Amino acid sequence: MRAANLCILLVLAPRLALAQNAQAGSLTGVRTVGVLVELLDEESRDVGLTRAQIATAVALKLREHGVTVLDNIYAADGTVYANITMTRPNDDRDVGVNVAIKFYQDANLMRPPHRYVPWATTWDAGRTMVVGTGRARASVRSAVSDLMDSFVNDWLSVNH
Repeated sequence: MRAANLCILLVLAPRLALAQNAQAGSLTGVRTVGVLVELLDEESRDVGLTRAQIATAVALKLREHGVTVLDNIYAADGTVYANITMTRPNDDRDVGVNVAIKFYQDANLMRPPHRYVPWATTWDAGRTMVVGTGRARASVRSAVSDLMDSFVNDWLSVNH
């Protein structure tokens, strides 16, 4: 079993590295960014999360590293999109959480027919977890912070 897992890792690792490099490369020249947070579901609101909290956390990470954040997402070079979803099983002790951070920007396909693609996803990362209901809010905030660190690190790697 260990040998099979190692073989899979050795096969996938170069592909994952290329995907990560492509994601970082897509951020070259991005100077202005908008922030969009998806509407939160009832479970997210029940644990005390708000769209404003998430938007502020995302914008703060960007500004800390020199990315200009615009209020008008349509005037920006691209948009950081945050989506948090939660699912509670029948008991109230645990909650399933998915945190997704994506970067949307207009793109042109390189292959024929060379189409223009508005709001193409050129960077994305996420985290899925099961946490105790009492830790859900802190876990989401931590995941958003970690994923934004990854985004900012990729942005810095191609813009500084």
